[in-house]
Amino acid sequence: MTVRLLYGIQSSALRAQCLREVFAHTGQWPDKRAIILVPEQAKLDFEQAYLQQSGSASLLMAEVLSFRRLSARLKGEAGQMAGPMLDKTGQAMLLYRLLAEARTELRSYARLADKPGFIRQIMAVLGDLRRYQIDADALSALVEQIEDKNLQGKVRDLALLLDRYGQTVRDMGFHDPETELDRLAMLLSQAQGLARTRLGWLGRTSVWVAGFGELRNFTPQESTVLDQLARQCEQVTVTVLSDCIPGDELAVEQGPDLFLPGRRTAYQLQQRYRTVRPVRVQPDWSPDVSSLARLLGAPDEWTLPSGSTGSLASPDSTEQQAKAGIFVTAPDQGGQAFLKMVLAPQPDDQVTWLAGEIRRLVQEEGYRYRDLVVAVCDPAQDLPRLKAAFHTFKIPLFLDQVRSLAGTALMRTILAVLDLTGQGFGRLPVMRALRAGLLIEDQDQVDEFENHVLSRGLFHLERLQDPQAEEPQVVDVFRQTILKPVRDLAAQMKTAETGLQRVTALAGYLEATGLKQRTSQLVSRLHQESDSEGALAIAKSWNALVDVLAQLVRFAGQAPMDLRTFRDLLAAGLDNADSGVLPTALDQVAVGNLAHARQRSGRILFLYNASASVFPPGAPPEGLLKDSDRQNLSNLLGQVLPSNARDQVFADAALIFGLLTLPTDHLVVLAPAKDPTPYVQRLREWHDQTPVLLSDQMDAADVRLRAPERAQNALIQLVHQSLATWPCSLAPYRPLALALQRLGYPLDLALARLSQPDARQLQIEPQLVEARFGAALQLSVSQLEKYAACPFSHLAAHGILLRERDIYEPQATDSGTFLHTLAERSLGLLQQELITLPDDMARKNRIETWLAGGLDDVLARILADLRGDKRVGLFFAPGLRASAGRRLEGVARTSLAALLRQLLTENFNPALFEWVFEPGRGNALSLALMNGWSVQLNGKVDRVDWQVSDGQRQFRIIDYKSGRQKVQYDALYHGLHLQLPAYLAAFQKSHPDQLAADACYFRFDQPILRQSPEEQLDPGDVIRELDRRFALQSLGLPVDQLVRLQAHVQEKIRHWATGIVRGEFSARPSQLPKTDLPCTWCAFQSVCGFDQKKDPCQRFAPLGHAKTKDQPRLGGKEDFMARLEQQYPGGGGGGHAAD
Repeated sequence: MTVRLLYGIQSSALRAQCLREVFAHTGQWPDKRAIILVPEQAKLDFEQAYLQQSGSASLLMAEVLSFRRLSARLKGEAGQMAGPMLDKTGQAMLLYRLLAEARTELRSYARLADKPGFIRQIMAVLGDLRRYQIDADALSALVEQIEDKNLQGKVRDLALLLDRYGQTVRDMGFHDPETELDRLAMLLSQAQGLARTRLGWLGRTSVWVAGFGELRNFTPQESTVLDQLARQCEQVTVTVLSDCIPGDELAVEQGPDLFLPGRRTAYQLQQRYRTVRPVRVQPDWSPDVSSLARLLGAPDEWTLPSGSTGSLASPDSTEQQAKAGIFVTAPDQGGQAFLKMVLAPQPDDQVTWLAGEIRRLVQEEGYRYRDLVVAVCDPAQDLPRLKAAFHTFKIPLFLDQVRSLAGTALMRTILAVLDLTGQGFGRLPVMRALRAGLLIEDQDQVDEFENHVLSRGLFHLERLQDPQAEEPQVVDVFRQTILKPVRDLAAQMKTAETGLQRVTALAGYLEATGLKQRTSQLVSRLHQESDSEGALAIAKSWNALVDVLAQLVRFAGQAPMDLRTFRDLLAAGLDNADSGVLPTALDQVAVGNLAHARQRSGRILFLYNASASVFPPGAPPEGLLKDSDRQNLSNLLGQVLPSNARDQVFADAALIFGLLTLPTDHLVVLAPAKDPTPYVQRLREWHDQTPVLLSDQMDAADVRLRAPERAQNALIQLVHQSLATWPCSLAPYRPLALALQRLGYPLDLALARLSQPDARQLQIEPQLVEARFGAALQLSVSQLEKYAACPFSHLAAHGILLRERDIYEPQATDSGTFLHTLAERSLGLLQQELITLPDDMARKNRIETWLAGGLDDVLARILADLRGDKRVGLFFAPGLRASAGRRLEGVARTSLAALLRQLLTENFNPALFEWVFEPGRGNALSLALMNGWSVQLNGKVDRVDWQVSDGQRQFRIIDYKSGRQKVQYDALYHGLHLQLPAYLAAFQKSHPDQLAADACYFRFDQPILRQSPEEQLDPGDVIRELDRRFALQSLGLPVDQLVRLQAHVQEKIRHWATGIVRGEFSARPSQLPKTDLPCTWCAFQSVCGFDQKKDPCQRFAPLGHAKTKDQPRLGGKEDFMARLEQQYPGGGGGGHAAD
């Protein structure tokens, strides 16, 4: 028996030495064989390196195995047929059932049993206990010794679960994979007869164990197997990532922290075995990497330049090393530095630069995709963005990660169907089933169906069982695809009693709906879309579903089981179904988390999105057993348990060291500009290099333009920004544009309009504007006001006709329509009564009669008439009537009472309600524009009041508002509030014999007056306070200023309408001082791409100014009037609109 140690501080050098020794050993065939034991996640890379570097003589004489695969290999060789193995999904279902059964007996974990992720956590803790050979009896014996009551409860619960789990697994005839190594050790130590004969070849076999003594030590299970291998095999060689072989425990703690796990492993192996003289394996780093290793904490004696001799017994020649691919000579780098750091202001800039740089390296510098490794610091956040960018740049990608199958289309469909079976056809579970994409493949149809049920206000979709007139065809598809099959399944589940019967019912549903065929079709479609990994995940999800159902039948087939338990058991199993994926091609970029990337070999390493919050990695969650709990248990057991926090600090240091020293050619660090990792500063000082800061503006050579779609969009944006100078200012981009044209991406202006331009800089040719709007623009005042607020918003709403889907619930505009209608009809009836009365006194008496109670009767009659009105009928639906409908009736009653009280104190009387001006009536507000264009404004004035003063009829415009609205003189002057002045101008044009007296806002409201308990409010005071709050928001301008205002608003109308004619529709919202951007309530934010934090908006200067030494304070209103008087000294031309 011989046990050897190979030690060094470079993982790839240790692996290379292992392979050299294996090749030398197996070259003595047929007498010698070899086994290489590696961690499961490193098996693929080790196999690839072995196959690429092995000679024909040794090709089949060595096996690369993990410990569990070694167990299966030797048990098969010995003729011991393994029973059914309880995999992760089976373990999860079994634990869920045991937790449910033992809920009343659990002390600490009962309340956590239903929490998301708890099953995974309890599986992890029980797995640690079994791997460290701690059984239920050992835990039970500790309970009384533990003083901490909280830990005592946890240990009692764990002992209970561990005991019942083991007993149940044995009773069912299953094998637990966590005890597989215990059975392997037993086989090796107790093999007799034929089994011993069949394993006799181990005596001629040497074992190399690589990759374990790096980030952690061996578990007790692994150590027991090593004991048996050392006893039976010719030789066992173990690699450790360590800077020395310590002679005592004190030496273990001395030295760099990043090699502490390796020193511990080396010391314990020396104590356990009589090892021969350890072999030191010198790194094969380039000078740059050696210098970086020193920066990261490697001792000086290990960082000699590449080519220095180490302590190898038989050093290979340079020719042999080159043949084996161990020492890779970097290509001619043209003076490029080993290190490059890139800072990006936005995540999209970072990922597109990464993808573009990979394309450049492959296209221009002769690299293969497999030479490149991307280490992702935060996979959960960054992998979706990386996948999308690599797809756009057409980069073959291998995601080196274990994938959960819980989120696949099949798994989501199954769980949603079971929810429908147990809970009924609620809208949300139905949409979950449809959005999974298997039952109805066309998501446009799903959108149409969702729009239909939302517009009808349907929450329980059983109501769609019977066909209705004028319903879309997709509703019938829903009946055939969802409603009928699930109702049949629900009927079978209702009569099913056992787990087997429920599995049979679900299997029948799968067959009836053809879900297997649908899954196969989805797999084929994903393959056609070059999403091979997604296709593989879907295919594996079907296999996982079949396996979960089979295991459920095995351990709970004849047991009584209700539908909820069945659904939750199935969900627990599916939630823990994982899939490891092998590369689907030979030449792919490997992308993985930090630990997986460290296991790979690459010439260039990209460290992606290295922010300070994730690199170095933060402390991992402690789980159900905190570090203090594990330490207490370790002390009581006399055995070290793995620590999630304490050990992770040293493991992370080794991880970062191995990762940053991995590449042979270049290390590229990408980080956010705002919060980069502290390693950026350390590397900057080491290499004396300033990081590259990516700019929003890309020049023609920018690698971010190396995807055709990305380059096309960038050039379109440049075209829109440079229309006046095209093509001169874009001359450097001509080669790129020509290349895109050869690829089928023409970039002339006409086609650019049909592409995807940047809405923030959007210019449309006048011909298109005329084709869409006509030579005479016909706009409502509110539409033009929307253009003033944001040109792109106007284009989206009234040019492209985008709109939000109809939902059967009150919108803000619906509430306004309801209140406007009540006010119009109520005051219309009042006006009809008032005009029949002989004098003012009689009219005031009639108004007081309304206030005394007549208003309630009028509102009741009007509300009864409105039930059939399509505009407001939704407020009479039973559900909405009890909430929104009654609230709005109260608002209307309170507001109309305030309006009536206003009429009692004024000389104005309501004359016209909802007065309309539009081209069809011949009274539109028409203005001439440039080049023969014109604009015709239309609108609806809520109310026009009249009074007679000095024999002259005067009019007042009233505009009702259901939201808060104040007169803002800044907005009036800059043309952002057009309604009141435009209404004045339109009515003035149609009634030249009348004189404009005022324009006001009236707000519908139901104010709440606060009163202290001891305060007694007088009813008269309450009315006066209400009247104060309902006071009209008046422009408050004299008659001559109103005339100037009409002239001013017409100039602003011409200004904004000319922008429409010129095709100016950029996403550039207008903003007044101390006001929110209109983006706050805009429905098109997801379309325009406007970034409120960095993109420019159109800002307007405030009116008025503070008191200075030279001039007194000037308020906004005074400044407004002064400016109007200066701009329109003649009174504005009488205020008449131009024809």
